[in-house]
Amino acid sequence: MKTHTRLIGSIVFTMFALGPYYIYSRDNSVSSRWACILFPVIAAGYAVASLYFVFRTDSIVHGVLYQYGLQYNPGWAEDYWTIARAALTLGAIAIIVLAFMSLVTWVMTRD
Repeated sequence: MKTHTRLIGSIVFTMFALGPYYIYSRDNSVSSRWACILFPVIAAGYAVASLYFVFRTDSIVHGVLYQYGLQYNPGWAEDYWTIARAALTLGAIAIIVLAFMSLVTWVMTRD
């Protein structure tokens, strides 16, 4: 599975993690409460896995490929760094927001 596919999957999981909040606003059941807690945790886990693969790709580019004759070129390097930084930033923001959503839901709905 390619790294960009994992990042897209992380975005999709994040969008689906917001759905239980709408359901919980309509129906304050225990199952919808747990869905509001668990869906963001699962989405954050997927985002962590996506970030791992971004770091893994980076280590391959900066470690292994130079041994095979990769030549530094500012043309590809700047594009690569921009995409890698954006992916890391967006992944970190998603993890923080999803963890915050789960924590707030858990604290606000405790009995």
